Amino acid sequence: MRFFESEDLDPETLVACFSQARGCSRDRAAVDLVESLASRMAGLARALADTDLMALEDHAKRLQATASAAGLTRLQRAARAVAHCAAVKDHVALAATVARCRRLGEATITLLWTAGQEVE
Repeated sequence: MRFFESEDLDPETLVACFSQARGCSRDRAAVDLVESLASRMAGLARALADTDLMALEDHAKRLQATASAAGLTRLQRAARAVAHCAAVKDHVALAATVARCRRLGEATITLLWTAGQEVE
């Protein structure tokens, strides 16, 4: 079993956690988690490009909730930091924390995607 180094979780644990939080099957949870993470991160990127701090804060809070439901504590903390930086208008820290969210989110999506490919 491969472990996701930045969160110390394996794909099965992530999906099981998200499945329980959502009250759905593991297959549905895996798809929902990937879609939710991708959507939230795309929203962050758009809001950052548009310099829309209110939208950034909103997307970060949504990403934080998704990460919390999946047990992704580092991503959850990074998203909370993005929301805080947007709220206090700290543009330098905002760019850094959004980049951290993107790295953690993309790594999680890659982990889930490759785990799904191994099953098929």
